Amino acid sequence: MAVFNAFYFDGVSSLQMGLKIENKTILNGPEPILEEYSIPGRTLPYYMQDGYSPVVVSYNTFLKVGDPSDFPLNAGAVKGWLQKDPTKFYRLEDDYDLDHYRKAAYQGRVDFETRWKRFARLPINFTCDPYRYLRNGDQRVTASSSSSIELYNPTSFEALPEIVVFYGSFNGTGIINIDYEDGTSYNGSFVGMANSGYAFLIDSEEQIFRNGDTDDSPIYPGAQLDIFPVLKPGKNTVSINISGASQWGVRPRWREL
Repeated sequence: MAVFNAFYFDGVSSLQMGLKIENKTILNGPEPILEEYSIPGRTLPYYMQDGYSPVVVSYNTFLKVGDPSDFPLNAGAVKGWLQKDPTKFYRLEDDYDLDHYRKAAYQGRVDFETRWKRFARLPINFTCDPYRYLRNGDQRVTASSSSSIELYNPTSFEALPEIVVFYGSFNGTGIINIDYEDGTSYNGSFVGMANSGYAFLIDSEEQIFRNGDTDDSPIYPGAQLDIFPVLKPGKNTVSINISGASQWGVRPRWREL
């Protein structure tokens, strides 16, 4: 009996929705976004990169039903799953790559090809963040307030971490320091975070502060940090100087193309 692999969109398995994968395109790299400048006296143009374009991840699937009359119910469930919110990016994983996940939105049509009695083909194309995120980069590393945290970035790309601070009392200011393997360092001071809970998050990816210790904690708009920290390839030694902190941690969010 054939064993079918699955992809998982927002935690729901494609097999759970009755979809089986025929083939997939999951490893393509994104296109860099480049700005071209002409410089007098220089033969070749000068380029500056402004990130990467989104990448498309595709699964060609088929749906098998016990009776043709089941198609409307099954198709409705698939549409409700894929098209519930085309503006939102959800976690996308599959059984072909057990080390990474993507951030994906489904923003296209749902076109079933129904030339057969009990089968229907369905191409599924996700619009994805250009990066693949390492699953082990989601693990939060914690330390006491007086200790530093050493993290090794195994990729060739900078990571945008999430730093959480737990506190008993807090005056709203603090300093984050990162020493990099290449001899450079980051030193960031923030102000304006009120003493109004038990923890707060500094999210370098979203460039925001949150009042709490989870990704859905309320945004705290009054806090200010000029440059949010990044984790460079190689060793990163992170420390904090925050009065009243009892414990803190880093979720590095390693990423690569």
